[in-house]
Amino acid sequence: MLALAYRQLDWATLKDVLRSTTHVTTMVFLILIGAALFSLVFRAYGGEHMVTELFEAMPGGVVGATIIVMLVIFLLGFILDFIEITFVVVPIVGPILLAMGLDPIWLGIMIAINLQTSFLTPPFGFALFYLRGWHRLLCLHRRSIVALSRLS
Repeated sequence: MLALAYRQLDWATLKDVLRSTTHVTTMVFLILIGAALFSLVFRAYGGEHMVTELFEAMPGGVVGATIIVMLVIFLLGFILDFIEITFVVVPIVGPILLAMGLDPIWLGIMIAINLQTSFLTPPFGFALFYLRGWHRLLCLHRRSIVALSRLS
C-alpha cells in the first residue's frame, strides 16, 4: 500500500514482494511441519511416557514439575525463538502437566509470561530493538525541545 501511495509500485517490485512473502511463509510452515513430525516421533517412541515418569518422580509433585518446566522454557528463551518453544516444547510438556492436575488457564498464562523473556534476551531480544528505536526518537525529541527553548 505504501509503495502504491508513493507511486513506487510496479510489476518487478510486486514480483519481488510476492517471492519474499512466499519464501517466509514457506519457512514458517516448514517449522510447523517439522515440529509436528518431531512431536509425533517423540510420542511414537515413548518419549511422552518417559517424561511423564520423570515428572511424577520429581520431588514436589506438580509444583516441582511446573517449576522445572518454567526453568527449561526460560533457559530455552535465550537460544530459541518463542515460536520454536511454542511448537516443540509446549506440546510435549503441556498435556503431561494438565494430566497432573494443573489448571490449563494458569499453565497458559505462566508459559506466556515466561516466553516474554525471549523478547528481552539476546540474540532474539526484539524488545531491545524496539526500545533502542524509541530511545533514539526520544533523544531527538528532547534535543529539539531544548533547542526550541533556547531560541525563546
